[in-house]
Amino acid sequence: MNYKRDVITIVRGMGEYEKYFPKGSFLNTKDFPSPGDLAKFMVNLVADEEKYIEYLKMKDRFSVKELQFTYDDSVCKICHRLNNINEYRKTVHLNDFLGTCVQAKDV
Repeated sequence: MNYKRDVITIVRGMGEYEKYFPKGSFLNTKDFPSPGDLAKFMVNLVADEEKYIEYLKMKDRFSVKELQFTYDDSVCKICHRLNNINEYRKTVHLNDFLGTCVQAKDV
């Protein structure tokens, strides 16, 4: 829900955030060699009103589903799947699903 506010989201890690958020609307800590470099970028971004507004405008081009709608939709899907369990049963190998662990280099 914070994505709807006039703040720039900061994410951390190896997630594929571009699948969910438009590039140029958030900061990823992995894009910076060190926490100090991220902090310098953030200080400069706050000082550069036009650049900060560019991030906010990029966010404004997209919408966020309301939490209640997402919750209701999820509950309906769970109910449907439980009532049709043989249709949805499958085996998931967690390593394939989650990927491999990566040592954090930005801490």
